[in-house]
Amino acid sequence: MSIRVAVINTNLINYERANKVSSKTVLITGGATGIGRAIAQRFADNGYSVALTYHTSQLHAQKLVEQLRNKGVDACCYQLDVSDYLNTVKVTTEVINRFKHIDCLICNSGIACVNMLSSTTMSQYDSVMDVNMRGVYNCCKAVTPYMVDRGSGSIVNISSVLGLDGCSCESVYSASKGAVIAFSLSLAKELGASNIRVNCVCPGVIDTAMNGNLTVQERDDLSKCTLLGRFGTVNEVADTVLFTAEASYVTGTTISVDGGLSI
Repeated sequence: MSIRVAVINTNLINYERANKVSSKTVLITGGATGIGRAIAQRFADNGYSVALTYHTSQLHAQKLVEQLRNKGVDACCYQLDVSDYLNTVKVTTEVINRFKHIDCLICNSGIACVNMLSSTTMSQYDSVMDVNMRGVYNCCKAVTPYMVDRGSGSIVNISSVLGLDGCSCESVYSASKGAVIAFSLSLAKELGASNIRVNCVCPGVIDTAMNGNLTVQERDDLSKCTLLGRFGTVNEVADTVLFTAEASYVTGTTISVDGGLSI
């Protein structure tokens, strides 16, 4: 009898773990691959329900959601072009309807543009600004009314060290990321009275697919530009994002995750 009871209790515990309801929900844009994927996994490991968006990486997003659900995490994904405000509002509403609240918003969607200014087209400029800056604006504008109503919330916008220091041949990208920083610091002042914190995390040279086209020599040269002598990992960025999202007395701050980068 005692053995049978032990088995029943174990099955009950496993059922509860597989069907647990989290009291915290995070919405992560660009959460299917790279840094966004690592952020989703880190928040899931720390008790959050996870809603993530993707633009074109549907299979990656669906696979990640399946992996999280297999761990007992309530997770889902949505296709979203963050530069489209109406669709951003639609997805936000769907997330609220499903999870009832959004405790953390992580704006991670972004695209790069490596080109001399003389060769940069207006189309490239518009695309970078639409995703990197307008996307952050759209997501924050869509989510903050819910956070204000609840009287709490945390927003972490993923910028870049190039938004702080700039970089040759990446003037447009740097400008978009600098705008994200200024926007975030201003929004922190606007929303502080509503107990909503807004911060920026600025990754440096991180080992992601975006840097996959670098030659061995280019990687070595960039590594030597950091005090730690290496590229950062997506998990190191995710750790910082989680800390920033949960640090209850941190707002209006920009945190660099760059290994002491100096370009």
